[in-house]
Amino acid sequence: MSYKIMCDLDDVVFDFVPHFLALTNELFEHNDQPEDISDWNWWECPFIDLTFEEFIYGMKLFTAGEYWKDIPLHKGVVPHILDLIDKGADIYYVSDRPEKAFEWTQNALRKAHIPIVDNRLIFRSSKEKANLCRTLSINIVIEDNVDTVLSCVASGIQSVLQLRSHNMTKWDSVECKDNITPVHCFGEFANIARKQICLRETQEGSA
Repeated sequence: MSYKIMCDLDDVVFDFVPHFLALTNELFEHNDQPEDISDWNWWECPFIDLTFEEFIYGMKLFTAGEYWKDIPLHKGVVPHILDLIDKGADIYYVSDRPEKAFEWTQNALRKAHIPIVDNRLIFRSSKEKANLCRTLSINIVIEDNVDTVLSCVASGIQSVLQLRSHNMTKWDSVECKDNITPVHCFGEFANIARKQICLRETQEGSA
């Protein structure tokens, strides 16, 4: 049986926050910086000028337009993904992006030479991800949404939290961090997955 990974996209694979801020900064003449977003609710951050109403307007505009197709990937992510695939990992890319962004997302991944086969690109709401992981028999999840990670852990799925400035306040407020591994970059997650793939191969070889 293959080693199955569920990989979130925005702020794990794609560098979403700076791209979205570039839009809202231009729209509203702000100078907000990604490192100043210290809370999941951006508009509540003390050093961010973006208001809730501006955030909603920007997100509607972002979603309605073609902004999704130009989001860059995080540096260093692609080699790790390709290496995991080469080692036998079966990676599912699961995002809560709107359906209209599906083709742009697929094209961006393929442009980065990340193979997308057999319906491995799936769009689901964050609340549905844990159930999807159970259905797909996912072995490990990497995600930046703290609530999604908590729901996956509650479902018995090994979970890795991609730390970003915008989820640190939420992460710090979590009382029980058992069975959650925080990482600062995708490479740290890839090392965890590689070790587990190697362990499975050793166990299967000695069976």
